[in-house]
Amino acid sequence: MIHHLSGDQHDLRPENLLALPSQAAHMVVEHIERKRLRGMAPLFELDELGLGSVCLPPDSSGRS
Repeated sequence: MIHHLSGDQHDLRPENLLALPSQAAHMVVEHIERKRLRGMAPLFELDELGLGSVCLPPDSSGRS
């Protein structure tokens, strides 16, 4: 599963793409990004779910 860090599915630059091991991991990343955009703490982090090998930048959303 590929996640676009900027939210733009047409932006295929390598630095905008995050390879994830599963759809479940993608859902976790989306949850974390939504919470961060709202200034809220996420309910869980990737490492808590056994997805520690996935590295999500501190503020990965290029969205404004």
